[in-house]
This record gives sequence, C-alpha cells and structure tokens, in this order.
Amino acid sequence: MLNEKEVIIFETLWQDLLLEIKNINNPISEALTRNSFQRFLLLSQKNHAVTEFDIPIDFKDLRLIREFQYLVNTNFKDLMKVSDYASILKISPKKISEVFGCCYNKKASELIADRRNLYAKRQLMHTDELIKNIAYELNFSDSQAFSHFFKKQNKMTPDESGLIAKLVSFSFNFLKNKH
Repeated sequence: MLNEKEVIIFETLWQDLLLEIKNINNPISEALTRNSFQRFLLLSQKNHAVTEFDIPIDFKDLRLIREFQYLVNTNFKDLMKVSDYASILKISPKKISEVFGCCYNKKASELIADRRNLYAKRQLMHTDELIKNIAYELNFSDSQAFSHFFKKQNKMTPDESGLIAKLVSFSFNFLKNKH
C-alpha cells in the first residue's frame, strides 16, 4: 500500500511520462520517456519489494531469487539439489533456503522438483517417449526412482498419467472430428 507521499511521487512521474510521450518523435523526448518509465518501474519494484510477511527484501536477494529461478529453468535436467545451484551461485544452500523462505510459500527444493515434474508431465502428455527415457533424461537412477518421484508429486504413476493424457487427447480429437 502506498502512503500519500508515494502516491504524489507516482502521480507526478506518471504525468511527466504522459507529457513526454506526446513528443515521442523527438530523440530527446524519447530518451526522457524511456528514463521516466524506467524510474517508474524501479520505484514500483522498490515499493513492492516487501514479502507477504512484511519482511523487506534486499535487491541482492531479489537478484539471487531471479538467478536461482533462471538456473533451475535451464538446468533442471542435470541439477537436482539446492546445493548444486548454490555452488554455481557461490553461496551456501542455507542462504538460498533463507531467501526463499522469506519470499515464497515453498522451499527452493520444491521449486526444483516442480520444474522437473512439469517437464515429465509434458513429456508424458505430448510425446510417446518411454518412461525409462524420461527418467534417464531427468537423471534419475532408474525408472523406479522416477516413478516414485512422479507418484509423490502427482498422486498417480507415470503410466496412469500417460494413459489419462492419451484418453483425453483421443476424446478431444473424436469430438472435434464428429462436428
């Protein structure tokens, strides 16, 4: 929530931005518009850098969260532990867990598991890939370890999930072709 002083600052910035947009063909106005908009976004980010628990978040912590999320999205097939990501970021796993604990309702390890699970579900739903190949691709020791992980995440086995996906796809195609 913004206080009165912050509202005045944002309104003034917004009005300045709207004035500069009218002269956007002028290169100086274009640069001023870009800078005003960037300032507006940075102030917004600064004002919203408070968690749901009203714990202020440092910009370094926000950067750490973004870097961690990026690394998870690009390395989830190979790296499975928070400590793997921590060594790349050159910080302790405890620091990642602390920052995540302040900002999210889930643990850093759950973010990794969720990303791996999402990939597995997509593979089962949209490809004819064998479960053992998906397990291998996600670096599980064997398909049984993958099945255990998948069942824990989804309350059903990969076989059941794949079958449901195929039935839904078949039903959808059947109904689509019927009309």
